[in-house]
Amino acid sequence: MVSSKFKGEIMEKEKVKAAIYCRLSDEDRDKESEGDDSNSIINQKSMLIEYAGERDWEIYDIYSDDDYSGIKANRPEYQRLLQDAKEGRFQIVLCKTQARFTRDAEAVEKYLHRLFPLWGIRFIGVTDSADTSLSLIHISEPTRPRLIS
Repeated sequence: MVSSKFKGEIMEKEKVKAAIYCRLSDEDRDKESEGDDSNSIINQKSMLIEYAGERDWEIYDIYSDDDYSGIKANRPEYQRLLQDAKEGRFQIVLCKTQARFTRDAEAVEKYLHRLFPLWGIRFIGVTDSADTSLSLIHISEPTRPRLIS
């Protein structure tokens, strides 16, 4: 923890709290083989816990939906995460990729671009470099410069 002096008192700065969200879709389950578990819930959790630990972030909770499509919003842990986000229980949502959070373009716009910023929430998709703190534009793929004529 970082401490700072304020009016002669030492105050401890609170750790940043991160929520981890993992999802394995029902479609992906059939594609897994014994040696290919890179999309598994266990590996997602492990990678995201390590990512948070490297940054000294406290893990608020781990939300995990198994056998749910990313296009649907009726995922129990997804709904619980959104409720906790609205209540301000953490500052960061960590996912393996934006697609693990949602595959619905309207939900990306609603949460990542509108509500999360209003709620003080930063979204990070670790492997696709999605990070809403970088700009107002969601970055999920490398961008190419455009020629202006």
